[in-house]
Amino acid sequence: FDRGCTCCAQRSPVPLAMSAPALWTDMFAEADRLKGTHLRALLEDQARNDAMFVTFGDVFLDYSRQRVDAAAMEKLFALAEQADVDGKRRKMYEGAKINETEGR
Repeated sequence: FDRGCTCCAQRSPVPLAMSAPALWTDMFAEADRLKGTHLRALLEDQARNDAMFVTFGDVFLDYSRQRVDAAAMEKLFALAEQADVDGKRRKMYEGAKINETEGR
């Protein structure tokens, strides 16, 4: 989420931002902290690399090439929990309307 990007600003999660300003402040601080970190430096940490993948059945997600670390992921997971991502995903699979702006 780039605060200077007009595209991202239009999609800003305003309700969540209002309900959890401290979480967003923490997330922006993490983004600012990691801006000065070269991906090469993050890739030197094998424990970090090992923690940055998820396997589910035949699907393997490797996000070690992203400029995130354990602290940033912790903040992202806190935002996801506050936004009830699990509940919204569950509603989507149940067939509920989840996109109110498009009515679907």
